[in-house]
Amino acid sequence: METQQYPTSATRRKLKVSASGAYSVRVKDGDNCASSFSQDYNFIIPGTKALENSGFNLYPNPATGKVTL
Repeated sequence: METQQYPTSATRRKLKVSASGAYSVRVKDGDNCASSFSQDYNFIIPGTKALENSGFNLYPNPATGKVTL
C-alpha cells in the first residue's frame, strides 16, 4: 500500500467511528491499482429512562476514560 487517503481529521491508520453515517476506505498501490470499501453505521442511543428500567449499569458515570458494563 503506497497511497492512503484519510479524512482531514484522521491522525492514524485506525479510525474510530463515533457517529452515524457512511464511511469509505480507498486504498491505492504503487501500480495505481485502487480498491474501495464502504459501510453504513447507524448508532442508536436510547433515552436514560429506558436504561434505568433495563437493569443495565454503566459506571463510573460520568466518565472520561475506562468504563465498566
